[in-house]
Amino acid sequence: MNRVAQAFTELEDHVSVLGQELGSLKKYAAFLEEENTRLKRELSVLSHTDPALVQMNSAGIRGMAAENLEKMYADCFHVCHFHFGERWTEPCLFCEAFLRHDDE
Repeated sequence: MNRVAQAFTELEDHVSVLGQELGSLKKYAAFLEEENTRLKRELSVLSHTDPALVQMNSAGIRGMAAENLEKMYADCFHVCHFHFGERWTEPCLFCEAFLRHDDE
């Protein structure tokens, strides 16, 4: 009988631990649902943003990207799609054409 009582005690301990873990998971799920709702609200606000502001932000991002690509090429890395990220030992016509096209 002692072994049976010990087995039940261990089972109760496991169930208690599982109950605590379930409680933690419920709290985390509630947090994630709240965060999801908050992010959806932010997204809906952003989707109604002024188109001119979006275009201005997009132009700024394109400008930063072009600067980064120019810096990469100046550091002797390809920016063309044929060898992107590889080091070059001689100037690459494809990279230079790509960078000139971004300026236009």
